[in-house]
Amino acid sequence: MDNPISKEDEDVSRLQLGPDFEGKEMLSISDVGLILQNQVPKYDPSQLTDVFNKTLEYTQRFSRLKNKATMQEANMLLKDTELHPFEQAQIKNLCPENVEEAQGLIPSLAGRDADMLLEVLENLSKLRKYH
Repeated sequence: MDNPISKEDEDVSRLQLGPDFEGKEMLSISDVGLILQNQVPKYDPSQLTDVFNKTLEYTQRFSRLKNKATMQEANMLLKDTELHPFEQAQIKNLCPENVEEAQGLIPSLAGRDADMLLEVLENLSKLRKYH
């Protein structure tokens, strides 16, 4: 890895997420929930640990994208943007209502094109309403 970021240099506002996140896929809460839901049928219920069950329950409670089709459409929508994968995951987690809220919750969005962000947020909102 070239020029790895040390723990001291981490700064989410500049998308310097640290060595634990370099080259890793960024998952939203909804993504994790879908992965866990797909694992449930593969095991006897008695084999599922408390941690697994609590994590699945958490994802079901806090997922903003409630079904696989909506998640796939959101992923396609975000894939075609200039947004960093971390920003994409956070937008799916938080579903901010407007550009100002998005930039306040996700500091790295502060320098992003407001029109592009508005379009993304509006399209994501439509997906959530109609699915």
